[in-house]
Amino acid sequence: MPFDLATTKDQKSGLKARICLLPLTRFMLKQTLVVFCALIVSGFGFSVWIAKSQPLSETRLSQMSNSGQIAVKSVKLISREEELPPLGVPQDPNRDIGFATVFVQLENLKEEKATLLIKSIEILNVSDGKPINFSYPSKEIHLNPLENAEIAIQLTNKTGYSGQHLVKAKIVYQLSNQIYTLESNPTEVSR
Repeated sequence: MPFDLATTKDQKSGLKARICLLPLTRFMLKQTLVVFCALIVSGFGFSVWIAKSQPLSETRLSQMSNSGQIAVKSVKLISREEELPPLGVPQDPNRDIGFATVFVQLENLKEEKATLLIKSIEILNVSDGKPINFSYPSKEIHLNPLENAEIAIQLTNKTGYSGQHLVKAKIVYQLSNQIYTLESNPTEVSR
């Protein structure tokens, strides 16, 4: 396999680094670039945290679950309200006007099948913490050995967001007879 060697020298610290450039896959190149940038930044005295999954800004990690079997990595929310029907569609008082899509990123850490039970999903008003009228039935999620998955859960209602501007998703789920909760960051309702 062909490769190139390059030597660099930092002007301030005088550190020398030897870099081996190998043919890399797109994933390996991305990971290598992240680590390389982190090493450069940490070399100048800044503390660095390298995330394996999503940046912290996308998920409130109040209780990221890792039961040794399944890791629930992140919860993201996209919310919108459509009070007017699409062009050409007549008004219908029973049509859905509030829409929420909750993305849950999961990882099975074991080499065997695993199951997670999502007990409930709530969309909450950020200002007072009260739930908005969305409903979600309990659902089991089955993961294959070592599987990474991101599931998208669609929620709708006929009342919209009642004038609320910032909302967040809260999921309650069960792993190995223990109950966990995880919330998304606040999201602005698009109208």
